[in-house]
Amino acid sequence: MRRSLVLCFAALFLITSIASAANALPASRGTGKELLVSTAWLEQHLRDANVTVVEIGDPQNFAESHIAGARFVAAKDLVVKRDGIANEVPDAATLAKVFGEAGLPDRGRIVIYARELIPATRAFFTLEYAGRRGDCALLDGMFAKWSAEKRPVEGGPPASAAATFTVHVDPGLVVALAPMKILVAAAALSPSQFAVVDARPAVNFDGTEPGEDITRGGHIPSAVNVPHSANTAGGVFRPAGELATLYRKAGVADSATVITYCRTGMQASVDYFALRYLGRTVHLYDGSYSEWSAAADTQVAK
Repeated sequence: MRRSLVLCFAALFLITSIASAANALPASRGTGKELLVSTAWLEQHLRDANVTVVEIGDPQNFAESHIAGARFVAAKDLVVKRDGIANEVPDAATLAKVFGEAGLPDRGRIVIYARELIPATRAFFTLEYAGRRGDCALLDGMFAKWSAEKRPVEGGPPASAAATFTVHVDPGLVVALAPMKILVAAAALSPSQFAVVDARPAVNFDGTEPGEDITRGGHIPSAVNVPHSANTAGGVFRPAGELATLYRKAGVADSATVITYCRTGMQASVDYFALRYLGRTVHLYDGSYSEWSAAADTQVAK
């Protein structure tokens, strides 16, 4: 009995502490339509002095054809392997170098696109982590929609000159293993305050197909499943109302602070963006299930 009371008081203390930390985060800037721009909008504002367009991807594809005037960042330069965990966010100095060499400015709006959605949403998350929260937007439909509509493209090297990109890391966006254990417990005790969202396909979530380099199939206890692919239809994001219903039906309370994860933090960036688009308070567990399932002192669920 005494041990149970101690655990209850400890849990309440942790929930209060996490809630205080969440409330201390800066209020969300740039929500809703400001975070997602249409191809028509971008073409109209393509030459605006305060708008910078950047492609995230492969240099060969970029050289063949890209949005006119776009800058370029290689997708591989936005992730590192740390402590055996793949696809971790780089340190501040690396991000300043990568974004600076790409010619991304310290001020103004940055519109991100890629050939596939995940590199773009991961770049969006990384730029927010680097301090550009509220300044970044995704091009809805990515390059596929832009090129299909025969909007302005060009080939060759990126239209960029090196710039000074100042990084102001927002450490609260990235959740490490130790606090993730606390948040998982908090989500189980108070789902109206905290929610953990797994962005992997259902077969990974339920353990049917554990996934690459995963030895303990399943998911993090208390997590709910919103596969990253469910956020889009026909190559574009679902309307805000549909997205809100999607997360609500999955079991994410409208009032909850959300932590997204996947295998290594890439697919989770899609759910992260969708929740930011909805104006939610959201963080990303970058080590994700790869780290969680490999840890000796964690539980998994199926």
